[in-house]
Order: sequence, then structure tokens, then C-alpha cells
Amino acid sequence: MTVEASRIVRVGTRGAGDGRRVLPEAGGADTLGGRTRPTGARHDGPLARSPVERVIHGWRVRLVGAWGACAAWLRRWGWWVLMGLVVSLCWDRAAYLNLAAGARLGDVAMMEAKRGALETRWWFALLKGLGELTWIVVFVAPVLVLRDWAHFASRGLASAGRVLRRAVFVLLSAALAGGAAEVLKLVVRRLRPNAALDEGLIGGWFAFRPWWERPLSAENLGFASSHAAVAFGAAMALGLIWPRARWLVLALAIGTGLSRMIAGAHFLSDVYAAGVLGWLAVLFVRELDRQNNGGAGVESHLGSSAVRRGVPA
Repeated sequence: MTVEASRIVRVGTRGAGDGRRVLPEAGGADTLGGRTRPTGARHDGPLARSPVERVIHGWRVRLVGAWGACAAWLRRWGWWVLMGLVVSLCWDRAAYLNLAAGARLGDVAMMEAKRGALETRWWFALLKGLGELTWIVVFVAPVLVLRDWAHFASRGLASAGRVLRRAVFVLLSAALAGGAAEVLKLVVRRLRPNAALDEGLIGGWFAFRPWWERPLSAENLGFASSHAAVAFGAAMALGLIWPRARWLVLALAIGTGLSRMIAGAHFLSDVYAAGVLGWLAVLFVRELDRQNNGGAGVESHLGSSAVRRGVPA
């Protein structure tokens, strides 16, 4: 057998029992999976990935990891979460009748008048406003950006990624929580607690919208409260990066949930579910952020006291 023929034979065979691929010499070509590559090309798996495929694969791995963090938390605390939901469902109507303005009157006009009076109160407007993304975009995000820019600029380390990291973390946590609440409304389809008033009854009873009636509209659906979800998502994210203020921001988020109950717009279980969604959103975004920053949690971004206080990584 000539040298050329023996080289061709070696290309299509494996080493004796060692499983190694014998590649052709320089100037040849290797055919693998129907694709011809020049000799010397690096083999990254069955087929070399293109740049777009590598980006898609990277984000798929990150998303799976983020979902895994949420799933791990649910496996550990899921039964307690379910028990809390059951308890809140049992107290839904009692909480509605005792907290919602004009709930015992059973009159739509009088209830709307009392709700309109609430809208003029500064504290009610403040708590309701905390359930919207506007205050995060206008106030919280700029404060975080300016704070982080001053911190890193003084050390000559300022960059867009470092300066925007915490602001994006809080904004994405709140937005994801609010979006998840809107999706859950479309799935559960439970109406707001004052739905029974349309039939002349005292509100607070459970009522559900049929699937065939406006299937993609969340209007007048209550489970879960998107205002409360946004507030809880933002509060829990801020609590991670500002540990000393965690109880203050959490109290404000609870106040937002109570304001929605006082307005007669939500049951207690709507607010409870919003709190759970808020925490899951924070876990999800936190894991994405950690993977994008070499495993370092956002709470250690400035070397903050969160690490010293034992916030889990």
C-alpha cells in the first residue's frame, strides 16, 4: 500500500481501541456530519457552532439555570407557600368585607364614591403609585446609576455594565413580577371581588370569567395583583442590594397590597400570590445576573454589607 493510500485509510478509521479520531495531514479536508472543514479546524462537539448559535446556547443555559434556582426554592418551600395560599383563600371574603371601602353597602354607586374619595388621599396615591414601573424608571434607577457611577468613577473602573447593573436588576425584577401576574390572571381568570355587585349582591364572592369570553384580556381579572407584584418585586430586589432598608421597602410593598384591598380591587389571596411572584422574579433575575458576572451576586456589587450580613449567594 502506498503512503497516499494508507493516509486515506487512516482518515476514516479510529485508533485501535482508544477511540481517537485520526485527522488528515495539512492540506486535506475532514468530513463530519455532512459538513466539510479544512484540516486543523477545532472540533467543538459534533458540529462547530456559529456565533449566533453560541449566543443562543449561552442564553439557553442561563435561562435554564435561572429557572432551576426558582424550582429549587419551590421544592424547599412549596408546601409552605401552598398552605399560605389556602389560608389566604379562607380569609378572602372576611378581609374584603372589613377592609374594602363601602364593601358592606352592596351599592355600586356608593362604593365608587368612596373609592373616588380614596383616590384624593396622598397616602393612597403614593402606595398605589409604588405598584407601577414609573417610579422605578424615574426615581430608583437614576439614583442607583448615579450612586454606582460615583463609586466606580472614583476608582477608575466606571463602565456601562458596572454602572447599570443594580438599576437593571431592580427594574427587571419588578417588570418580570408584574408580567407574571398578568399572565396568571389570564390562566386563573378570577374576577375582582366587587364582581357580584353587578347583580345587586354584596361583593366578595369568587367569580370566574369563562375561557371563551375575551381569552386574551386581563381587564377586571384579579388573581394576582399586578400592582402588588411590581411593588414586591422592586422591594425584594432593593432589599438584597440595600439590606438596611429591606424592612422599610417591604413595608411599603405590603402597603401597596393593602391599598388595592381597600380599594376593593383585590382579594387577600391576590396580594399573597403577588408577593410569591415578586420573590420568584427576584430569584430568577438574580441568577441570570450572577451567571453574567462570573458567579458574583448583585448584593456584592459594591462590596456592600449584604455579604457581611450573610445574604446567601
